[in-house]
Amino acid sequence: MAKYTVLVTGGNGCLGQHIVRLLQEKADFVTHIKVLDLRRFSNQLNYRGRKPVEAFVGDVLDEEVIESATNGVDCVIHVASVVDARMFPNEANLYKVNVTGTEKLLQVCIRQNVRGFVYCSSQSVVMGYEDLIDSDETLGIPKKFLFGPYGVTKHLAEQVVESQNGASLPDGGRMQTLSLRPVTMYGELDFNVVPHILQFANQLGGTIIPFAHGTTQAAYVGNVAWGFVCAVKAVRENSDLGGETFFMCDDTPMTNIFQFFDPFLKSCGFKLLPFTLPYWLTYLAAVLFIWIAWIVSPIFEINSNFTPSSVRFINMRMNSVYSKATKMLKYTPLYSHEESLRRSIQYYRQPTIWSKHAKHQG
Repeated sequence: MAKYTVLVTGGNGCLGQHIVRLLQEKADFVTHIKVLDLRRFSNQLNYRGRKPVEAFVGDVLDEEVIESATNGVDCVIHVASVVDARMFPNEANLYKVNVTGTEKLLQVCIRQNVRGFVYCSSQSVVMGYEDLIDSDETLGIPKKFLFGPYGVTKHLAEQVVESQNGASLPDGGRMQTLSLRPVTMYGELDFNVVPHILQFANQLGGTIIPFAHGTTQAAYVGNVAWGFVCAVKAVRENSDLGGETFFMCDDTPMTNIFQFFDPFLKSCGFKLLPFTLPYWLTYLAAVLFIWIAWIVSPIFEINSNFTPSSVRFINMRMNSVYSKATKMLKYTPLYSHEESLRRSIQYYRQPTIWSKHAKHQG
């Protein structure tokens, strides 16, 4: 079998770990895996690795490290990025990592004759303040991003990736680039979405009052990871494929976000109260919270994810479809919703995930 090497940046994160696992288990054409992350890669999903994994420690701004990591690589899956949707996001860091880092990585990939480049974007690049129902890749960019600087930098990075599709390589070949836009993810190694609500419920004594009236879309991280593997395979097999974007989701039912949280809450012995706070009241609370944080900032720093934008998000109707990924990448979800739920509950029910002493270990 011909050698085929894939580099995963951000491979120690939740999505990166699942991508590496599926490259090991479901991608027979891949013979060698490289991982670049700020911390040395370790198998956190307890699968049996059958292919060599070469770990590199550094970031996408370190040219010496990425020169070494991309040497001999056929395709890069670029997942590493900064997600910052707090009250006061670090805009400089968002731009430095998400935009400049992507530019630098692409430049090095071109010098190294890397033919495939699959970028992990975000559904945030199409999120404004209006509902989005059954949105597909023909949807335009909003005039104002719901999650501000984060949405801006992911959009700019997408443009950088698209601009390098077809770039001439030193060996006479051409680069193929794709961008995938995952929706909100859940599952093993998630330390951000579901764990936050479980920790909140634990702090409130086991009960929580819903404060969302919208309809939310989420996807199991294993299915999103499979979408990236399908993208690498598609680029390898079709030299004409490139310059495209794809929404990446699965068959997790659309529902209110607190109904989505409900099975995970129940698995931990927590429960939802049978009424929902009004949208206007929650939104007002978020606005007041920002003002308080700003007033006390000279003496005490508060920088929470509880913002008017986050309140707006969970009170919107928003979903995307993956029909284009099915047609062009041959993607269909690898895991059923029932299997996704079973795997996720098994993970979230661990007290170390939601107790007051829980810390991000991913």
